[in-house]
Amino acid sequence: MRRAVALFVEDRDNLILQSHCLHQSWRHIGAKDTDLVFMGPRTALERLPDDVVKVVQPAATDNPEWRGYVYVNSIACLAHPSASVLDDYDAVLRTDVDTFLTPAWNRFRPEGLFSGLGHYCNDDETSANLRRIAREQGLTHRGVTNIGSTLYGPPGLLRDICRLATELSLYIRTVEFKDHPGAWPGWYGAVATLYATEIAVNHLDSGFSVPGEHLLDYYSESADPVDDHPHIHCWHTDQLFSKFVFCDGGYRDVDEASLDLGVIREYCLAMALRARRRFPG
Repeated sequence: MRRAVALFVEDRDNLILQSHCLHQSWRHIGAKDTDLVFMGPRTALERLPDDVVKVVQPAATDNPEWRGYVYVNSIACLAHPSASVLDDYDAVLRTDVDTFLTPAWNRFRPEGLFSGLGHYCNDDETSANLRRIAREQGLTHRGVTNIGSTLYGPPGLLRDICRLATELSLYIRTVEFKDHPGAWPGWYGAVATLYATEIAVNHLDSGFSVPGEHLLDYYSESADPVDDHPHIHCWHTDQLFSKFVFCDGGYRDVDEASLDLGVIREYCLAMALRARRRFPG
């Protein structure tokens, strides 16, 4: 079985550094069945290690119709023709740069489509709007909501989801939020890709349901065991481990030898410290 972890990286120092953090976690777990597949502009890929798969690809946001909405790059990359390299794999994890793999990844092989848990649908208005948009676009919405941003599954299905979600994201951004940004935690334009992915998953996978176990997109500040969660996502926090603190130069006084690699937040910090040592800047 061959697997890929696929993601888009822009040529920005903080994102390149976070990419190195993910790379260090991948090296640490020795995932022999898994390739890291980075898509992005050549200038960004040249700053990444040579043992990853590099797919030169323009950012979707190079097109002015996106009005600088950079989050769409994370799903549009799989919709791009150059992402056909993923068709050679048995399973693909579509994720973001601010993530880590843990040793539990080597035992993680669910069948079909799998996700983490999302937190973007927090009121009745948002839920109703998502169903309305699906209906207006002639798509089926089965009521599955709060789908995690990271998806794992067959490459063909994931690429179909990302194609549809990219189209829906543009609609949501340019029609639903044409004149206002909305407001978190309610109906909010900044999370259009999550809204669009929910609609796409509901329409394209009739058997999908959000898992009861939070295995993907788990919290980087958690003190839980790494063995319980194969994939960690750095959300908005100032607690250990915080990508914001790290990218701002924090944690420099931490001795890696003092960290417990069996604990999620300390594991993430250890991988990040290794990445910082190797990051070319």
